[in-house]
Amino acid sequence: NKEQKMPFLPKRIGILTSASGTVINDFQASLSEARFAFELFWLHVTVQGSSAKEEILQGLVRLQAVADLDAVVIIRGGGSAADLAVFNEYEVARAICLYQLPVISAVGHQADQSSAQDVSFLALGVPKDVGRYFAEIVLDLRRRYRLAVQVLQQLGVPVCAHAIARL
Repeated sequence: NKEQKMPFLPKRIGILTSASGTVINDFQASLSEARFAFELFWLHVTVQGSSAKEEILQGLVRLQAVADLDAVVIIRGGGSAADLAVFNEYEVARAICLYQLPVISAVGHQADQSSAQDVSFLALGVPKDVGRYFAEIVLDLRRRYRLAVQVLQQLGVPVCAHAIARL
C-alpha cells in the first residue's frame, strides 16, 4: 500500500473503527483543527474479538465501493496484545497491502506495531495523530497560499480581496 498516491488535498476519507471508545473523538478533535469540510464516511467495525477480522475485511470492501474516496483510515485505541491481535492477521495485512487507496493506520499506542501498520501507506502512533495528519495537509496549504499572496502583493500584482479574506 505504500506505493499508492495520496491526492494533493485529500477530502473524502473512509474510516474503519469501533463505534465505542474515545478513538472517534480523538480523531475528530485533531481533524477539526483544520477547519475544513472533510467528507467522512464512517464504517463502524468490531476491532477485537472473533468477528473483527471479517468485519474489517468486509469494511475495506464496502469502502472501496464508495465513489471518489481519497484515503481510508483504520484506527483503534490501545489494548493488550490479544486485543490488538486482529491487526496482525495475515488476511487483514494482505487486504491493506493490496488496497487500491492509501490506508493510514494507527493501532494501539505509540509503542504498538502491527502487521497492518507495517503494510499501510502510512502508520502513525495514535488515532489523534491521523486526524492531525490530514489537518496538517490543509494547514500547510493555507500557509503556502498566504505566502504566495504576500509575494504577489509585494510584486504589485493585484490579488482578489475576497481571496485574502478567506485565508
